[in-house]
Amino acid sequence: MTSDILCRVATQYDPICTNGGYLNALPGTDKSDSCAHCICPSGWAGVDCSACTSASACPPQPMPDGSLLPAAECTSGSVVPTAEEALYGKTLACTCGGDDVSTQYLCDKQPDTNWIISLLPSNATADWTAGAAIATVIERAGTPDNVRLGGGGGGD
Repeated sequence: MTSDILCRVATQYDPICTNGGYLNALPGTDKSDSCAHCICPSGWAGVDCSACTSASACPPQPMPDGSLLPAAECTSGSVVPTAEEALYGKTLACTCGGDDVSTQYLCDKQPDTNWIISLLPSNATADWTAGAAIATVIERAGTPDNVRLGGGGGGD
């Protein structure tokens, strides 16, 4: 079976896997009952494979003058953008989890819940010190595959 059969809704709407990733809904994967995130190629991470883990994987970014700025570094351990990320924004990907009992309880209620957070400066000059940042947050909850739910694809 393909991920198109296992995850009909996810493959049509969200998440859309980027940078060569594919939906984590193939038989034999460690979480084949979830259609809420992608399996990413080397150099990419996050729910939809949009967060780079190495500068060599990141494409050059277009600059206002039309030139291309090659990626120099990638940061995943901090919300604060590097000088390079300040020019075109920063993307963070997080999954539900933690060591405390309250967090574990909530995450167990909806396994594979995750967030993608995009940060941009609030002004056109990309001066993060002159204003607040604009954050866009997308939350996705774990989505059982259609076969387990009896929703098609030849499932029981």
